[in-house]
Amino acid sequence: MALPTFESYERVHSKTGFSEILSELGLPQPETAFITNLAELRKIDRFPFVLKTAIGTASRGTWMIHNEAELEEAVIEIEGKPFGDVLLVQEAIDGPIEHAHGSRLDLLSECWRLASHSGPYAGSHEELTPLRWDWPSIVPTIFGALWSLANPGAAHTMPKTAWGAH
Repeated sequence: MALPTFESYERVHSKTGFSEILSELGLPQPETAFITNLAELRKIDRFPFVLKTAIGTASRGTWMIHNEAELEEAVIEIEGKPFGDVLLVQEAIDGPIEHAHGSRLDLLSECWRLASHSGPYAGSHEELTPLRWDWPSIVPTIFGALWSLANPGAAHTMPKTAWGAH
């Protein structure tokens, strides 16, 4: 099973790193500023904007800021907590707000639909990762997937311990 390096994964997992990749590739994104301290953040006076910590999932570490009062609420929530080296401030874009929701069962169901080519994957012949249906290929893959589902923190440590290192 081919996996990216941990450094590659870490870069795209970070909102800061992902924003930098979009800029490097010339791909569109909201106007983005990187803020390194809360004093700098408190000086912002152009609303609305979206405030994001570099790392956060399922809308954690993300605030929609419409005014100074909401900004101060976010600052108070962030104070004293590790937020990484950088906060992102992005211009607000009109459109629906998507929130990540789901359970492990949802993930397993989606994996099953993908593997069985059902639902939105019906008729698809694409393979996301080349994988043969033989024991040497499938056993480590299944073990890794089950271990990640049972212990989500493993997704952070497995690449560092040579899982997927090539």
